[in-house]
Amino acid sequence: MKILLVISLIFFLNFNCMNEIGNLSDSDEKLTLIEYNFSSGAISPEYQYSYKVLINSDGSCVYSLHKGDDNLTEMFSISNQKFAELSDKIISSGIMNGNVASLPSGEIPDGSASEWIVLLIENTNPDLDQPPKKIEIPPHVEKKFEASLNEIYLTIKNLIPNEIKKRDEK
Repeated sequence: MKILLVISLIFFLNFNCMNEIGNLSDSDEKLTLIEYNFSSGAISPEYQYSYKVLINSDGSCVYSLHKGDDNLTEMFSISNQKFAELSDKIISSGIMNGNVASLPSGEIPDGSASEWIVLLIENTNPDLDQPPKKIEIPPHVEKKFEASLNEIYLTIKNLIPNEIKKRDEK
């Protein structure tokens, strides 16, 4: 009887610990889209630019740059491992609860550059007919989230292929 109990416990733990890439622990929710945004802020128009990186859970990515009248859109892909590493950073940062507040307007530097992300989370349980959950992390967040968000932002920027970054600089 003890052996059957131990085998059942091992099977249960093994089944529950298996985690697909992007799945959030203890739920049927899966991180399916990460949208990173950057804006240079209020500077002279010839130097203003913004870009967006969309990262899908299948590894497909889209990079869109807006610089003056020029627009550049490039597609690239990342490995499942890279998506899993990024997902882990996002999950461990504590931003998934959606309670990340922006700084009060008086504390936001005038004209400063801004970075923010939007997360799309789908429920994979077919019995629950729900729209995806959208979590928006604002620019200029509270100090307690700043370090982990900067690490997430740097990780995303490092996913952009060098060829795209070089074309950007022109």
